[in-house]
Amino acid sequence: MQRRLDYSDAVSDWLLECAEESIARGNLEEALKYTYVAATILSRQNRRLVCARLESSLQRIAERLEDAAPAPALDDMAIDDPAVPGETCFHVLSEALAAGGLTAMVIRWIENDPGRRHCVVLCAQRSTVPEELESAVLRSGGQVHCLDPADSFVRRASRLRRLVRAHATLVALHIDVADVIAGAAFGTPGGPPVLLANHAAHAFWTGASTVDLVLNVRGSALENHWTEIHRGKPAHAIVPVPLPPPRPREDLQADTLRRRRARNSLGIPEEALVLITVGASFKYQPVNRIDFLGWLENVLARLPNAYLLAVGFAADQRWNAASRRQGFRIRTLGVLPRNRLALVHDAADLYVEGFPFGTTTALLEAAIADIPVVLSPAGCPPPYGSDGLALDGILRRAENLDEYAAEIVRLATDPLARRALAEAVRNSVAAHHSGPGWRRHLDAAMDRRPAEHRIARPVEGTPTPRPIHEYWGAFVERWNSRYDERLEQGVDTALSLGLRPRLAQPALHSIGRFADVRANRTIPLPLLALFLDRCAPLLPTRGAAWTFRSLAFLFRGALVSRTLRKARAVLRGNRSPGSWYSEYRK
Repeated sequence: MQRRLDYSDAVSDWLLECAEESIARGNLEEALKYTYVAATILSRQNRRLVCARLESSLQRIAERLEDAAPAPALDDMAIDDPAVPGETCFHVLSEALAAGGLTAMVIRWIENDPGRRHCVVLCAQRSTVPEELESAVLRSGGQVHCLDPADSFVRRASRLRRLVRAHATLVALHIDVADVIAGAAFGTPGGPPVLLANHAAHAFWTGASTVDLVLNVRGSALENHWTEIHRGKPAHAIVPVPLPPPRPREDLQADTLRRRRARNSLGIPEEALVLITVGASFKYQPVNRIDFLGWLENVLARLPNAYLLAVGFAADQRWNAASRRQGFRIRTLGVLPRNRLALVHDAADLYVEGFPFGTTTALLEAAIADIPVVLSPAGCPPPYGSDGLALDGILRRAENLDEYAAEIVRLATDPLARRALAEAVRNSVAAHHSGPGWRRHLDAAMDRRPAEHRIARPVEGTPTPRPIHEYWGAFVERWNSRYDERLEQGVDTALSLGLRPRLAQPALHSIGRFADVRANRTIPLPLLALFLDRCAPLLPTRGAAWTFRSLAFLFRGALVSRTLRKARAVLRGNRSPGSWYSEYRK
């Protein structure tokens, strides 16, 4: 794994070298695109959580960023209007997805922070803006601004900078880990302070040098340590994931009626024990014999009256087969709107966190809905399993998978233990993640922000512990993102953006040192260099990308066996791994 990660770094270094050459030529658009491709490669590992070379490129681009477009007007909203609050917070997202956790985070931030006007800027929105997000923004007196995703990277960064400097008093970033538009927009000092919600503490992300304050959304000691030591960012504060306030408790009769209605709607027997889990499908892919579905089958075999409801994805052959083995007591419900998820919460007796990669926001939502929760076992350690200010000291993590299964069975068969656990976790989560408790955290963070935006010198944080980043590396490779194909992945992304990367001799030498990593599944380097340096420049943009993908397909090794395997998967109804968040985009 270390050798494969070294190779991934060599590929990102080549792309950053291409970016630096473009900066020297004055082609900022090309440079920003190369920086984005490098960030995409780096975001698929977490041995390094920050890259000083990439941050330096962003700052150099930002210094030369031309104000290519005037700031869009805010229609009839006057900044000094005494009828609305004085502070205006601009939330910046790469894309707001209807089922995405970032969208929910922004909506709840706005609802929990009524003392400010809130606007939203979407840098790469290709789908309809979620109605719930737009309504929350309008109620606060703000507006949603969609930058044209077909516009150039440079023009979008310039427009973002001018928009924010004209109208914002505060910026909160909720961006994709590989987003470079915000880094270019805020890579120079001046303007309102810039905060970044650390929604991906487990992964590499861009922009560490261009934000004033990192907001750790779990608030655990581990998250704070990773931000400061492994990301080299001492300026951080805790602002937990915002949640709605807990629903007032009902009397026993009303609670029983609500549960009965929910189970009838879902087709679950009233007397059943209902386990639920929430997450995207890729988070449940088995890695290194850590298999959530397999262990939950064992649990259901010990609890003949139990059902498992999985929210967030549609079943593939593996889940369908497990459901048949357990008498169809395993059901996948797909991506659900909020009102349907609330129905699942009403029906649930116990929330079980998925692994090898948990979903912290979903676990917190279950906890505040008065559902007892079980953390993933120690084999799925934080930051991949949930931890945080509201959970540490309240919940105990099982030491191994046997203990994890035993804890589920214990709670399933002990209603009083479930009730006590649910109350303890609900109270703790509510105290930190909603209402006045959450606002106290936000106010404390606001006290730490500078009066004006500053930038920091790019630094390299220390590498994360080897067992931790090798665990993540195995997980990433399991989800159809192999490290030995990093060069081909980088070239494919670059060509799709209209770039024409060239493999000069230094890059050939650097990447050529990893012949053992590239063996059998990749295009021979001399042939790839010939294609990039001589053939691709002669082809139109789409032709170059299509030709390269055909070439990569032919050289990915075992062509006949791969084709037959894919054909069998299609016939059996197996889902082919797509992008990590493909379920959210449906």
